[in-house]
Order: sequence, then C-alpha cells, then structure tokens
Amino acid sequence: MHKDFPASIVCLHDMLSTIRSVALNCGFTPEILQKIELASEEALVNIIKHGFLNKAGTIDIYCEPFENKGIKIVILDDGISFNPLTYHEHFPCSNEEFGVGGWGIMIILNAMDHVEYKRENNMNCLTLVKFFSMENSIN
Repeated sequence: MHKDFPASIVCLHDMLSTIRSVALNCGFTPEILQKIELASEEALVNIIKHGFLNKAGTIDIYCEPFENKGIKIVILDDGISFNPLTYHEHFPCSNEEFGVGGWGIMIILNAMDHVEYKRENNMNCLTLVKFFSMENSIN
C-alpha cells in the first residue's frame, strides 16, 4: 500500500491508520501491533516536527507484508536531511545527560527489528521492519 500525506500533525491519525491496516492484515498480535504503531508514530512525529520546520512538505508511506515474515514500512520525506541512526550513536546513557526529549529514536530502535536510513534524490528514506519472530530476521 502506498499513500502520500501532507507533512502535518493533522494527518498523523490517517498515516497511522494506513500502517495499522496493513499490520492487522499481516496478522500481528495486539502487543506487537502496539510496538509497530508506537515506532511509526515516533518516526512520523519527528519527521513532521523537525524535518519541515513549519514549511509545507509531503510524506510518502509504503507499507507491505515483508517476505511473509513480517511488515516493512518505508517513510519517504523531502524534509531536512537527518539520519537517526547516526544520532543514536551519540545517545547519552542516562536521563540526566539527555533530559526529557529525544527518546523517540530509542523507542523506534527498541520496538522494531530492523531500522535503516538513507538519503537519495534529496529525500529521507526511513525503513522500519518488524518480524513475526526473530527467527525471520535479516541476516
């Protein structure tokens, strides 16, 4: 499934509904479905809030079953270049070092089984994969 959305917090519910629909059709348990939704919400809110700085933009969501092993969510946006995986490498170890904000990337990495980022053709491409079980993980 592919859908385009304006990069607006007003569209967040519709974006998450699109992802939830595909995840439900894949057959995930409610517990795993909640993790997929949480990671997707964190990623989308970060993109909307930090990627566009109140400018108009578009978010494309591609969501599909992944090789009968899980779900693959690809989020494309034309916002400011930002690699969350590089940011994660410098993530502090304690609340005192970091404060209240900034935990979304850790939530995404902990909720999903595979996270990948690349920048191509002036587009951010964030790929999130969740497997039915870790036996199906990417080698």
